Amino acid sequence: MYSSNYQTHTVDSLTHAMKVRLKRWYQKRFVQKACTSELMETVQTSSDRKALGIVALMDVDAMTLTNLMDPEEFRFIQSCHAYLSNHTNEIDGI
Repeated sequence: MYSSNYQTHTVDSLTHAMKVRLKRWYQKRFVQKACTSELMETVQTSSDRKALGIVALMDVDAMTLTNLMDPEEFRFIQSCHAYLSNHTNEIDGI
């Protein structure tokens, strides 16, 4: 699913660009309630596709995620989800 180029495992080490993408796709998916498949049709870059995929995985429980990916990928996804969870009030106001 995701390559092992994810060496980032903490919320603090997510890049600013990734944080911006995650917040944008979270807002579209969960605040505006857009369908993930419809959003995927609008994505034009691999970075946005990756961020939207991570946001979409918020609908999947942690146990299932652990069975879908290796531990390094799972830690990265968890970091992204933790970042979004800590910023939902801010995102809701975008």
